[in-house]
Amino acid sequence: MVCLIVLLFPDVQIERIYPILNTPFPDMLHTIMFGVFYPFGEMCVFFMVYPYVQKQSNTSRNIFISLLIGAVGLNLILFLSLTVLGAYFSEHEFYAAYILAQRINIANFLQRIEALMATTWIISTYFKTALFFYAFVLGTAQLLKLKSYRPLIFPVAFLIYGLSHLIAKNIIFYVKEIPAYWVDWDFTHAFAFPLILLVVYHIRKRISHNNQLT
Repeated sequence: MVCLIVLLFPDVQIERIYPILNTPFPDMLHTIMFGVFYPFGEMCVFFMVYPYVQKQSNTSRNIFISLLIGAVGLNLILFLSLTVLGAYFSEHEFYAAYILAQRINIANFLQRIEALMATTWIISTYFKTALFFYAFVLGTAQLLKLKSYRPLIFPVAFLIYGLSHLIAKNIIFYVKEIPAYWVDWDFTHAFAFPLILLVVYHIRKRISHNNQLT
């Protein structure tokens, strides 16, 4: 992130973000939802892991700081993409940050920074996949009231392997078909379902409290 900001700063052209606030409100609202629920909606997976974490006094604060750092980083990448590549390429390039890294070339010596970014993506994607895998297996075991989630590991692994070829069979299908429904999916499982569970929890808690009083 520091390399992108420092090395691409000479290429920044502020006039590329103009005009501002000329987008119709429905389109702007959909874009805001996509920008919020797409990166942060998947944080709900941590709800499956958080109860099993050894908590400390600053655990909640650290989670909030991590979310804040992630938000700042994403907005900086978006700002660099708009001011360096322009609105058209920012809209149509699926991996704008990778294209930004390719633009870095200092005296034909400092270049190929995108290799470092690709390595970072591979490592982070591995841990993200492992976290999603664990959350799905654990949640399925709880839903089926199994004593252990371990018997589900291999079946779920084969299921994910098959779905990866079915859902993301090529980059064209992945870019054209999935993003149109991604924001709705993230909104459903990251906001609607947790909100329903929270409401049900408070209702059951109130009913239980009233029963104890009577």
